[in-house]
Amino acid sequence: TNNISLDGQDIDGYSTAIQSLINPGAVGNGGTIDITTGSLSLTNGAQIATPVLGSLNDIGGRGNGGDIIIKAKDSINISGSGQISGLSSGIFAATELNAIGQAGDIILNTNNFTISNGGIVNAQTLNNSNGGNVLINTANFEALNGGQILTSSGFPNFPDLISGNAGNIIINASNSVNLSGVDSTFDQRLAQFGSRVQNENASSGFFANTRSNSTGLSGDITVNTPELNVLNSAKIAVDSRG
Repeated sequence: TNNISLDGQDIDGYSTAIQSLINPGAVGNGGTIDITTGSLSLTNGAQIATPVLGSLNDIGGRGNGGDIIIKAKDSINISGSGQISGLSSGIFAATELNAIGQAGDIILNTNNFTISNGGIVNAQTLNNSNGGNVLINTANFEALNGGQILTSSGFPNFPDLISGNAGNIIINASNSVNLSGVDSTFDQRLAQFGSRVQNENASSGFFANTRSNSTGLSGDITVNTPELNVLNSAKIAVDSRG
């Protein structure tokens, strides 16, 4: 198709989405999502997702998450979050709390990639399985106002130790990479929705770090570009807090 646009959530907070899920209690590997299009837009909480879903008080999914492969000739735009649920717009292949299974990998190919206003590309791990890897091939890359690429390990404020390793992030941008600004809605969303908010913090940037309850290894971040700009509280983080 020439263009794909997913926007918003329903009145119950469920995202407009393309999904291949491993639900809590389910056993089996997730399927791959493979999309070819001219342009892709995800806004106001819309998602493309292949997570291994978890649960705070029950058994999560059992199986490896599916990969997400997107070839969008012109552009990929990810922006904003849902007002009802607080969930970010984004591409998700994470493995979640109390699940068992490797997160899927995310591979994005496009001429122009923009992620902004709290949108995320998320292959993190919240359990003892490893996070996924994110590879983005583009000419022009922008992460603005809290847009994030995230493969971190650990679950904030969870008492048990998590041993999964963070995934790797590779950005190949033939023209430039621009990281700038913070998400002005982050603190409000975090206070209102708690752990539903999966952003690392308010800053734009790349995050392959380990959090305080993780004994896993940080991931690697590789940025190949002739021009890299990191401005206005944006971050590139592979620090270990565990």
